[in-house]
Amino acid sequence: MSLFCKPENLEKPVSYLLLALVFLLPWQTVWIFQERVLNGAKWQYGTGLIFATEILLWLIIFLWAGLNVKLKIQSLKQKALNFKFLTLSSAVVLSLLFFVIWNLLSIFWSSDTAAAFYSWFHLVEAVLLFFIILTSGVKKQKICWALAAGGALQAVLAIWQFLTQTIVANKWLGISQHLARELGAMVVETADGRWLRAYGAFAHPNILGGFLLLAIFATLFLYFNSAKSQARLLALLFLILDLAGLFFSFSRSAWLGLLFGFLIFLLIYFFRVKTARANLAKLTVYLAALSLILVLIYWPLASARLEAQGRLEQKSIAERTVSLSQAKKFIAGHWLLGVGGGNYTYQLYQNNPKLPAYDFQPVHNIYLLIFSETGIFGLTAFLIFVVTAVMLAWRQKNYFFLPAFLALLLVGLFDHYLITQLAGLAAFFLAGALSLSNQKLNE
Repeated sequence: MSLFCKPENLEKPVSYLLLALVFLLPWQTVWIFQERVLNGAKWQYGTGLIFATEILLWLIIFLWAGLNVKLKIQSLKQKALNFKFLTLSSAVVLSLLFFVIWNLLSIFWSSDTAAAFYSWFHLVEAVLLFFIILTSGVKKQKICWALAAGGALQAVLAIWQFLTQTIVANKWLGISQHLARELGAMVVETADGRWLRAYGAFAHPNILGGFLLLAIFATLFLYFNSAKSQARLLALLFLILDLAGLFFSFSRSAWLGLLFGFLIFLLIYFFRVKTARANLAKLTVYLAALSLILVLIYWPLASARLEAQGRLEQKSIAERTVSLSQAKKFIAGHWLLGVGGGNYTYQLYQNNPKLPAYDFQPVHNIYLLIFSETGIFGLTAFLIFVVTAVMLAWRQKNYFFLPAFLALLLVGLFDHYLITQLAGLAAFFLAGALSLSNQKLNE
């Protein structure tokens, strides 16, 4: 028996709010209610924040619960009597719930309980979004259109930011100013100078890259599953914009994730969906040609990122190497329980209080970060969730979003925002939900 049973369709207002949330996820309009400082500089990972999208999410949660709780009580009672612990879907749910509960418990042994609570609360929000999408009656195609449109808007913004080499601050949209000449801005350094990477509406170009990666697979789904030629043309336009926007993020992890995910997508379709080979071949040629054109035009910048021989690239690699060694020390000393959810950077501060504030960064690997913060139990629960979710998506023949989910899992080897940022958490669990959203009732 599957827990991913489909309830009555959500009422239209709730459906529209859910689609609006997916579209608006990239926008970082925020209220800071508790500013935290370490060594005289803002401590991002301990700061109390409320995003505008969180308010929208909780409105959806309360309305959805109110509309569905009466319908669910009887069916849940019946399912409790017949619950099978050995099904893949139950393993997905139980491991994810254990991961959430374990993160809650970790607050009690965290050095900074406020940071641990903020981290746990954002995890709860992302997991609730995961379950709402799985159990809602909103069609996957509508969710994909919201995600594709939101991605295309971010791509247009990213292209404009790169071409003008300016990111203008707007507090109402949650956008901070970034200029190539300023220290701290994410840039590509070449012999011709410093080039500002595109941020979109996000706090970092890598998060933009990860979101556009997911949007690309949503757009692929629309391109191959839309009956009308106008819809397919619009999907193709979104796809071109997303690819260009992802390129201008100059996020190596997103580039690698897209290449990995698309190769899996190609292999699956080549061997399992033979009727789509011709269209897939044409689309692959178009995307490869666009990618080649962008690389050739901006070869000095692309080569600087790919070859990683420049001063900034070498500095980044050195910092990541040090970060990995720090994570290994944390794991060696706290392998059972971890240092507490959201407490990795605070533990760094406690161990090295004289370091510059910028050095208090999470390890750029979500698996090591989870191991460091929640110990062996937290990591095991997360890995069980990931493995069973992938197996379930494969069983369902979800050939569009399984590659996207796998691509983000690969990105997680090289960055931390999928766990440390609300936008990253939401994107990760959105990809997971879309991978599992066509689960059948009779597993």
